[in-house]
Amino acid sequence: MYKVIFFLISITLLCLSCNNEGYKETDRYMEIDNQDLKRELAFYVDSLDSIHKGEDYVIRVYCRDISNILKRYTISDEIDYDSWNRCPYNFKSKVHGKDILFVMWTVDPRQSLAMSPVFKLDDKSFGKEVKKYFPKIYKKYGLKDSRYPQIIYEPDLIYLTFLGNKLIGKYRSRGLPGEHVPVNINKKIIYM
Repeated sequence: MYKVIFFLISITLLCLSCNNEGYKETDRYMEIDNQDLKRELAFYVDSLDSIHKGEDYVIRVYCRDISNILKRYTISDEIDYDSWNRCPYNFKSKVHGKDILFVMWTVDPRQSLAMSPVFKLDDKSFGKEVKKYFPKIYKKYGLKDSRYPQIIYEPDLIYLTFLGNKLIGKYRSRGLPGEHVPVNINKKIIYM
């Protein structure tokens, strides 16, 4: 009987002594399997490094199913974390050494920016992510909601439309990730 109790206590102490110090939740990356998407992201990463010249920025990809066979990936670069509470990223990947943050939209994207998200990062994780991706802003302002001077930054977005896994449309424009943009399908221009 004492051996059983000693064994159970030993196992319990062993389990309690284990920790996950070496494991980082944010170290997991999804692999991009679509070569067209990977190539477009690689080009975007290479272009932006020369534009931002050492300043903090992230690349976010807004993913949306237009239909069961049509997919839209809208690529954006962001220099601040203002939209992260309203529109958090869902997973990340890495292209040419740069983290790419993916946002999965299941409703009309124009409506989802105004809605409260169903999921969001807890405050501690949010702080870690801001510190990781925007260290200069974090060092200067912390996690304040209001930072002055506010910067208006409206980069061109890249709208990539896929039919299955094949890239069928690429459109560059300013706007929101959920905008309807022209796509040439069977020699006919359709806005989607």
